[in-house]
Amino acid sequence: MQMQTLYEKIQDQIALLDGRVGVVIKDLKTNRRIAIHAREIFDAASIIKLYVLVELLNCWQEGLLTLDEKIELQTKDLVGGCGVLKIMQPGILLTLHDLASLMICLSDNTATNILIERLGLKEINEAIYGMGLRKTRLARKLCIMIPGLYNYTTAQDTAVLLQSLISGQMLDQLRKDYAINLLSKQQLNNKIPDKLLFCPICKQQVEYEVNCPNCQTDLRRHDATGVQFAHKTGEIVGAEHDVGILFLTDRQVIISCFTGDLKNNEDGIRFQQQLGVYVYEYYKSLDHWD
Repeated sequence: MQMQTLYEKIQDQIALLDGRVGVVIKDLKTNRRIAIHAREIFDAASIIKLYVLVELLNCWQEGLLTLDEKIELQTKDLVGGCGVLKIMQPGILLTLHDLASLMICLSDNTATNILIERLGLKEINEAIYGMGLRKTRLARKLCIMIPGLYNYTTAQDTAVLLQSLISGQMLDQLRKDYAINLLSKQQLNNKIPDKLLFCPICKQQVEYEVNCPNCQTDLRRHDATGVQFAHKTGEIVGAEHDVGILFLTDRQVIISCFTGDLKNNEDGIRFQQQLGVYVYEYYKSLDHWD
């Protein structure tokens, strides 16, 4: 399969979607890329948490904080939406590591807001601007509505952030490994990686069958395995996003996908699931994996 064919397949899927799409796919081995509406602005939803994480790691690297620093959960911190802290008892002590883990792996909005307060909204935006990302802004905390203000970004800006992270341009090896490890433990995996599951015995791609269609392995007794996708998702009404780094046999591929103005959020999820399959199959054909 040629990259042009991959591009055409993605465009065909976009044509079927009732909504907007911004996509960047970049092969870090060859620097070849696909970009579709890459600079179009979208409500960032929970993707903004990726930018908060990077600023946290920058501050750690610069010696401005340590991840074992503790912050007390207070009643005023509790907000709705994703996360578990909203049901916890105020007064518990959380380390910055705890908060970062909850923010990324469970998309916890309360944890995010505590980190924004600790790092400073102005300082996070200055860091974003310092990276040359002119179409991304943290305008407010999560789940605290201010008329006319929303957090925004683009597929291009987020792809640049991810490449800077994985390349070591921003972070040393310790912080880079920390970020990739955290993103790889993502618990919200119903979009790009959803269909990328494989039989642990014969490595055949499977979905949610009881038995592997190739070797008949009982998948109730042997968990299917997935590819490593270090990523962050985001969603609000009318928007579904998934951005991350796909780790394949001998290459790493950035996938940055945003959708907006969706008539039905499920359509956005299905689009990203299909995108994940297309990208995986393209590189499988390119590298001739067994």
